[in-house]
Amino acid sequence: MIEDEGDISEVHVSVVADPEGVRPLKRYVRDIESAIFLKLERKVDHKKISIVEDRPKSDAPRPTDGIGGNGGAPKRLRIASVNLHTEGMQTHAQVILALGAVEALGTAVGPNVRLNRYRLTAAATLNAVGHFLAEDCSFNLADLSVVKMGRDDVVLVSVDFLSPRGERGLSGSCVAGTDDVLYAVVCATLDAANRTFEGLKTKEPMEYEIEPG
Repeated sequence: MIEDEGDISEVHVSVVADPEGVRPLKRYVRDIESAIFLKLERKVDHKKISIVEDRPKSDAPRPTDGIGGNGGAPKRLRIASVNLHTEGMQTHAQVILALGAVEALGTAVGPNVRLNRYRLTAAATLNAVGHFLAEDCSFNLADLSVVKMGRDDVVLVSVDFLSPRGERGLSGSCVAGTDDVLYAVVCATLDAANRTFEGLKTKEPMEYEIEPG
């Protein structure tokens, strides 16, 4: 609801409950705050955001993890490690993601500039995502920003998903702690990619690239 002065007085959102219970309601609130700031350039008090959960029907189909042995759990990528090191004027980003018990390493190299370190970390994350894909498609970094919202730094990531069916824009966000901005960059990047990734065909475990060739 928008008041006469243009301020946002209330935000009401209905979401489908996470069947695994790993996405708390306060995360939805943070994501909504970030989306409003990103799209409308307006800040909204989190107390003005109300969330209603819609529970999915018990017989609704659920995606499988693509590697077996996980009883139809969502196919979600997890962070195994995040590393950044410099050599002269170059920064090397390395991100290891896990799908079930299988891991893949993504890398990116570029100039050693602060914001570029974050972009390289996001690019390395998407590079790792690509190692799992068995389809002709790709995730590519479009933009990345770190903005101040209240007391917190929030990482906002925009990703372009390309496939034979066309191009689709994705976005993700994550609140960064005092000393873990790089980790928040990876989380925000996966927040953008994971939901689309769940519906894609992945390689058999033996095909995954565990390390650079």
